[in-house]
Amino acid sequence: MLQITDLTVRYDDVLAVDRVDLCLEREETLALLGRSGSGKTTVLRAIAGLVPLVSGSITLDGSDLVPVSAHERGIGLVFQDFALFPHLDVGANVAYGLRMQMATRIEERVAEALEMVGLDGLQHRRIDQLSGGQAQRVALARTLAPRPRLLLLDEPLGSLDPDLRHSLAGELKELLDQTGVPTIMVTHDTEEAFALGDRVTVLVDARIAATGTPAQIWTEPGSVEVARIVGHNGIVTAGVAGSVASVGGLRIPVTAPDGTTTLLIRPGAASTGGPVEAVVIESRYRGPDWVISVAIGGGTVEVSSPSPLTSGDKVGIAIDPAGVTTLD
Repeated sequence: MLQITDLTVRYDDVLAVDRVDLCLEREETLALLGRSGSGKTTVLRAIAGLVPLVSGSITLDGSDLVPVSAHERGIGLVFQDFALFPHLDVGANVAYGLRMQMATRIEERVAEALEMVGLDGLQHRRIDQLSGGQAQRVALARTLAPRPRLLLLDEPLGSLDPDLRHSLAGELKELLDQTGVPTIMVTHDTEEAFALGDRVTVLVDARIAATGTPAQIWTEPGSVEVARIVGHNGIVTAGVAGSVASVGGLRIPVTAPDGTTTLLIRPGAASTGGPVEAVVIESRYRGPDWVISVAIGGGTVEVSSPSPLTSGDKVGIAIDPAGVTTLD
């Protein structure tokens, strides 16, 4: 229902978004994941009509959005800081956008929106009396009240403390699934992107580097940059001959041409007690086991261990080929 083609945005001499293609299905949530400066928020602002385009097209339900002003696009945007009006109570905040859309039934729609986010009965609560999670839900209610065709979330959990972010991620996912509003969210947090996104698009240096389901992005990131963004550490260099990669004495079947390749050894693929000797770099407790980082193939691989080892110790490891993939 949303189609973006060849989207390019510049800020003076800075190329912020470079020829980005995106699509969004009905009732789908797409997470844009990337580090600061990758272009993800600029994509969101371009869809909302808040920044001019150098080139590209944006269509929503088959209609060209580019010539349409921001307030006429029927798009709801929730900012990271929620942007609630402190001098208005909860009900008045939610009603703010409705007054430009309807003259009657405003109170009824406010009540419906608050009930939708689990805050029914709090119309008269002051903004400074809300918890962080309640403020987030008021911001969502205000955005959902006018029934937007598309919802945009800019770091929706970014201003909350870690414990609250973890608990609210599940609530937000459930709310998005219940409302069925197609949603694009941006985040720099991999766990948040995987928890909320039906699909995840990873941006690197203003361009799309990978798109897929959370499971696809995790198991087959495709490139070193994407692997590091999603939190992988087991990235090593290996020589390849006859579809067999050799790394630190290990021989692993791969689909790669002869020469040198980069391998991702996913968490859980390496174990102790194997035939190959590796040097311990550090031990970290991550209950109920210890995580041992070992040097191999010019990189580091994490191995679970029932007890800690000292830096410099040698340990035998084995690697399950099913947990290994090649990277560009």
